[in-house]
Amino acid sequence: MNAGDIPQPPAVLADGFNREGLQFVRFKLRNRTITVTEPTYESGFLRGKYIGEAMSEDFGDPMIQALVTNILCPLRACSTGDMPTLDEMRKMAEADIEFWIAQARKVAPKWFAWLDEVEKQIGELSEQEQKAQIKKKGRKRRASRKS
Repeated sequence: MNAGDIPQPPAVLADGFNREGLQFVRFKLRNRTITVTEPTYESGFLRGKYIGEAMSEDFGDPMIQALVTNILCPLRACSTGDMPTLDEMRKMAEADIEFWIAQARKVAPKWFAWLDEVEKQIGELSEQEQKAQIKKKGRKRRASRKS
């Protein structure tokens, strides 16, 4: 592998508003340049079309089906440029997809609003787990003092 072949970390190239007044973010993702743009009526239609197509496919695993319909289809609908296929997207590095999602959430927050709720619930579960661990440690300390 040549030094020029080493994948570069994702990087935002430009952001702002396009000629139509729509918010956008253009970024470099490995060897691809992708632009995510605020949803339009057309991209909303494409999102529905992509989700419909994905729902008719058998991915063999409900989790993969959920990933494709809830994340990859909306990403594809609000993005343009050197776009990977759905199959390529499924095989991309997790960090690259997370970066892409983060950029898309900036311009299409409603399409990814459900992620806010999931993150909130995960945070609450983590907090509950931490409290349970603290209680458990406290019981162990009291029990060891009694011995």
